[in-house]
Amino acid sequence: MDINQDLKYAVLIDADNISYKYVKIILDEVANYGVATYRRIYGDWTEARLVSWKSVLLDYSISPIQQYSYTVGKNSTDSAMIIDAMDILYSGSVNGFCIISSDSDFTRLVVRLRESGMNVIGMGESKTPRPFIAACNQFKYLDILYNNARKAERRTRRKASVKVVSSGVSSFNKDMSVGTGLVPVGGTGALAVISNYAAAGGRRRAKDRDSYQDIARESGREYGKDTRDAKAAKDSKESKGAVVSGDTGEIRDGKDLNDIRDGKDIKDLKDGKDSRAAKDVKSAKGKDQKKTAKDNGKAASKSAFEQVMDADYDYKDADDAVDIEAHDDELPEPKTKLETIIEAVEAIIEEGSDEDGWIFSANLGNTLAKRYPDFDVRNYGFSKLTPFIESLGVFEVNRRPAPGNSSVQHVYVRSKNEGED
Repeated sequence: MDINQDLKYAVLIDADNISYKYVKIILDEVANYGVATYRRIYGDWTEARLVSWKSVLLDYSISPIQQYSYTVGKNSTDSAMIIDAMDILYSGSVNGFCIISSDSDFTRLVVRLRESGMNVIGMGESKTPRPFIAACNQFKYLDILYNNARKAERRTRRKASVKVVSSGVSSFNKDMSVGTGLVPVGGTGALAVISNYAAAGGRRRAKDRDSYQDIARESGREYGKDTRDAKAAKDSKESKGAVVSGDTGEIRDGKDLNDIRDGKDIKDLKDGKDSRAAKDVKSAKGKDQKKTAKDNGKAASKSAFEQVMDADYDYKDADDAVDIEAHDDELPEPKTKLETIIEAVEAIIEEGSDEDGWIFSANLGNTLAKRYPDFDVRNYGFSKLTPFIESLGVFEVNRRPAPGNSSVQHVYVRSKNEGED
């Protein structure tokens, strides 16, 4: 077990500045460093704006500390947190503190705790003032971590939804073709739009959910083949005696496409029989079943359509749950910009590398985190340090077998300019 798991932390949350939706992320992050011995949250619980917090306190065993707002416009929660933090510090029962707030008023508290040898982890939104971030040993942006988690959840749900849609497409194609390999014209349109829908991973607008026919018409426009043309061709004289491709042969009795749309047995069309008198293809074993192929076609189209719409609403539910802003330029960003990190990496390599310019990646990451408390590769869309370094495009990465254990690799990094020299 990691030695950090034995460390004890006091988790103190400022309910006035932190949303309840971050509670799982907070406790998960603390678990990476140790055990949350104290779990306290401070606020005026008589106020309606904190009601959302009440629903999660029991689930995560967080103790609410009541602090009345004695004066309008004054925040008395800060004082209550500071007093409790000092009491816990003097008790000697913890190894560190986790201060959860986006308020710079806790900066002096954090400095005092660190002076007493405490490891202090700060957590807040990207709007947190820089002095509070700099005072912490590590600082985590809750809104960035939250968005990353919701994006991952949305991708997972969409993959599952597309899998359901793809299965529905296969079933749709099989049932609508009635065993002949042909899909009715309207069915072809719906099948095409379903396939396009699954591939695009997008959502249909509300007006596109109105009916199966709307889906087919939209498909016709997207693929440059409006299904209304097929309807016009059906009514024209040229459609009489048409030849149907595939295994069906000729429609010798001049039956029009209407028979195909009605799901009649196409085998009888090949033999020149009246398709209206054909037996249902589902009664191959001689059972007296009057359920027609037309009914099968309707059921299949409805089933596939319902699956697509279910997936569509699943996409919508995922987006609503994610609560991510629509544009990337509106997403929360870390205070420490990527350009600053690149410059810092170059400086660390210059100062701590060997004669060939290589530095052990673990040493690089530790030094970087000490210089910038808010550095976290997850802030930049990565889960590991090595892929992040490689993505920058200005550093070389070398993987070497660990001494005495060839199955373990050590990663070293150096500047590409060093390699060119």
